Amino acid sequence: MQMDTWNVGETSLSEHEEPIIRDIVDDISEDGENYDFDLDDEDQFNRSSSQYIPSNSQSEHNIDRDLNEHMCFMSKEATLNAIKQYHIDNGYKFVVVESKPDRYVARCIHREGGCQWRLRASFSKIRSQWEIKKIDAQHSCLSTNLSADHVNLDSTHIASMVLTSVKANPSVRIKSLIAEIKNLYGYTITYRKAWLGKQKALALAFGDWEQSYNDHPRWLEAVKESNPGTIVQYIASPCMVDGAQDNSCYTL
Repeated sequence: MQMDTWNVGETSLSEHEEPIIRDIVDDISEDGENYDFDLDDEDQFNRSSSQYIPSNSQSEHNIDRDLNEHMCFMSKEATLNAIKQYHIDNGYKFVVVESKPDRYVARCIHREGGCQWRLRASFSKIRSQWEIKKIDAQHSCLSTNLSADHVNLDSTHIASMVLTSVKANPSVRIKSLIAEIKNLYGYTITYRKAWLGKQKALALAFGDWEQSYNDHPRWLEAVKESNPGTIVQYIASPCMVDGAQDNSCYTL
């Protein structure tokens, strides 16, 4: 099977000594915001699971320590990973205002409650990297229930978090991944979200299943052409999912 790689955990780069040039993100209007909760289709956001608490004490929070203006990243995916991880680590929550190939804007989910945190990031043509252009205000809110699921802990981010476990053991049980996330971050994710995260992690580690199977016959034909007399035989076995045989999924 063809192995595909993707740097899901890209780290931020140090700021270059270059002038900062304003771009279209800096002039985004507050009017007509498209409030997209940036959730997987299966994810449900339950407002009763958290409570907004205003706070004026910066000592209560790990405020913007790991998320700062002019931080640079190699890709949009790495930028989003950093934003999500910061909010997951600190118990904050955000919603997406705008997401385009060259720019990204997010704000605190508790804006109506008084939290004015807002972040704007875009692709910098000078640096050829993604850059956090501006962070408005600091979070003045705190989630009080870390046992509930987190709105920004989606299956895409889960995939990057469990990638090592899935690569080491592709048959790892979904319940084990749920426990891993719980131990690492204190959040209990849904079974379906963990399952989707595992599927995405498998695709990151080993490539897309459908494409791999589509490429397999062509690869075997190339083997036969380069090695005359070669006989090809397909043998398929049902996959094991959580200890049970799944007849809808086979491996060759």
